[in-house]
Amino acid sequence: MRILLAQLGDAAAILRLQKVAYQTEARLYGDDIPPLQQTLAELEREFGHFLILKAVGNGEVVGSVRARRDGGTCHLGRLIVKPELQGRGLGTLLCNRSRADAPMLRGLSYLPATAAWGISDCIVDWITPSCGVRSSVLAYALSILRN
Repeated sequence: MRILLAQLGDAAAILRLQKVAYQTEARLYGDDIPPLQQTLAELEREFGHFLILKAVGNGEVVGSVRARRDGGTCHLGRLIVKPELQGRGLGTLLCNRSRADAPMLRGLSYLPATAAWGISDCIVDWITPSCGVRSSVLAYALSILRN
């Protein structure tokens, strides 16, 4: 497995994987969730605003994460892993590599993840279909917003 900087040419593969990886959430929340509504053109525009990493295994994109800087904070989002590879640490690897290997993001504080949409753009939409909503993370994220 290799973690690489995604290129614009990877957008279609990342979007296909995104739509597969978010099916568990779709069953819980409906098909109108942002990851399933996103178009290829919208994802392609994100390449101008996000650092996008991809995990490649056996010649295919099997994971991805997006990161962007806002002042002293790094926002991680759309962490996706191919369903049959979930639970093996690939999502953690992607997040860690975004911290370690992304020069534009070094030295920043990281916000925790939440599985709730629309709470705040400053909260990471880190959702893994195998885990669903992580209530302890959600509670922590909500406590940040209240302060």
